[in-house]
Amino acid sequence: MLLRSTRGVIQKISHLFDTVDLGERDKMNKPVFDLNKITGAVEKVPKLIKALAEVEKEIIKELAMKAQSGNKEMGLFEDGQL
Repeated sequence: MLLRSTRGVIQKISHLFDTVDLGERDKMNKPVFDLNKITGAVEKVPKLIKALAEVEKEIIKELAMKAQSGNKEMGLFEDGQL
């Protein structure tokens, strides 16, 4: 479940990046979006992707170990679906 939730958050971030209009202005003609915050978020994306990949590897490893041992108990990262 945690992996699925994390993927959902990443999809929402991606959607935000797709919809940000850096030229958009408020009623006072000030930018709606802070360029520094947007670029800061973009810089964090590689770290987020790396962390997601590491979690996925751990889940796959845990599932493989259970398959070998015949363990029927669900593990920390397991919800029955990938």
